[in-house]
Amino acid sequence: MKSSLARRLILLGSALALTLGTACSSGGSGGSGTAAKGATLKVVTPTEPVTMNPVHSVISDARVWGAIMDPLVDVDESGAPLDTGLITSWKQKSLTSWELTVREGVKFSNGEPFDASAVVFSIEQNRADKAARLASYLSVVKKVTAVDAKTVLVTTNEPYNALPQLLSVIYAHPPKYYKEQTAEGYGKKPVGTGGFTLESYAPGREVVVAKNADYWRGEPKVGKIVFTWAPDPASRMSLLQTGAADIAIDVPVEQLPALKADPKLVAETKTSTSEMAVFFETGKKPFDDPDLRRAAAMAIDRKALVTSLFRTEGAEPQPHLIGQLMSALPEHDDAIEYNPQGAKKLLDGRSPKITFSYTVGRYPQDAKVGEAVAGMLEKAGFKVKRNPLDVAKFFELRPIGAFEAYMYQISPVFLQPDVYVHGFLTSNSITKHCVDPKLDTLSAEALKAPTQKKSEEVYADLEHYALHEKVCNVPLYDVVGIYGVSKKVSGFEAPRDLLPHWPDVAVKG
Repeated sequence: MKSSLARRLILLGSALALTLGTACSSGGSGGSGTAAKGATLKVVTPTEPVTMNPVHSVISDARVWGAIMDPLVDVDESGAPLDTGLITSWKQKSLTSWELTVREGVKFSNGEPFDASAVVFSIEQNRADKAARLASYLSVVKKVTAVDAKTVLVTTNEPYNALPQLLSVIYAHPPKYYKEQTAEGYGKKPVGTGGFTLESYAPGREVVVAKNADYWRGEPKVGKIVFTWAPDPASRMSLLQTGAADIAIDVPVEQLPALKADPKLVAETKTSTSEMAVFFETGKKPFDDPDLRRAAAMAIDRKALVTSLFRTEGAEPQPHLIGQLMSALPEHDDAIEYNPQGAKKLLDGRSPKITFSYTVGRYPQDAKVGEAVAGMLEKAGFKVKRNPLDVAKFFELRPIGAFEAYMYQISPVFLQPDVYVHGFLTSNSITKHCVDPKLDTLSAEALKAPTQKKSEEVYADLEHYALHEKVCNVPLYDVVGIYGVSKKVSGFEAPRDLLPHWPDVAVKG
């Protein structure tokens, strides 16, 4: 398995192994016939990547640039690290130091060696770059050094048993090339150790990747992949039905019956680890008032969203933020139940003016969900100004605190509660929307806990405080990934983390 293979395969579920001859035709995607290694696979996604530099990119864009890149560590389906990736072993030498062993013989597609210095560089980019999407997670790292060509020493500021899992979402970058291109240039012309190399990128039109015949995990099953994008879900479905696309990502749930009825197509679905949630800026008016946050939470009917907009097939109601990342759900129920009358009572005759921001065309049904949530808030008594934004504008404004309340889809970059705690609930988090010393204290306590059981008990208390008492967020639902796949395609399986593993996918020529 490949680092992304293990990570994705894992979070996704096992991908099918293909032979070079007859493609298998059992269930799901894959029909009879010969898969051509030189064939071109056509994939249509909802949106163009904001950047193809993993340091700055949102993880959903890895559906495109992930074909070029490998993360440092493989993990299995439960999130436990494996020895099959670019880093083959790790040893905790003390409570705050780790020794990593680097796989030998791997090169980046431009010929640069993948060695300990490349591991150090890749970690440092995610740690030192202020715009890095993983900077808040990497704040736990104090120092990273190359001992020799195949050994790396990582020192942390505090005990952090999730380090190998964290490394599973840091992608390998070639130091010399990255510096030459700069972070911005690298986002347009990335180079990695992955199964494909960038052939061309026409902004606004397409990304074309060609197979890396020297891929260290084995030669990919197709010659090229052409990624295009169509924000309108009906357009993605049309491209699939006419043969202009072999795979359509994020097919709207209302198209499932037509997809299943088409003899040339297959529907692949899987409940993902991605979750839609509402965020409140607790340090900014008007949501610095805890009663307003609680009233807003009571006004939102997550079950109605799933039933009306996803027909129960495209999403599953989710009351937890970090609970689903534990070995067992917390004993206490953190959900603030739908209670519009209770919301009106908390508002006590007030009609607070709020702006509610959300993406359009980025995630399944996001515009409709944003409108529905705004309507629910209005029904409870809020005066809502809707602020629908394209994804680029949304992610430009969110980091600078431009929103009061907003909604977008979050994905755990690795399966461990700290991923959401450090990502969204501590003072140095990505969002910094709910800064509270108690959350920082509980986070540190969980990371220092001597056993997983004790750690999860602390995380359960943290979630209860964040969702029930502080009301930082309102979890809405887990997304069910829906993919339309031509029967010409084999080896594709709906991934749990929404990131397909492209080297295993074949298409009949």
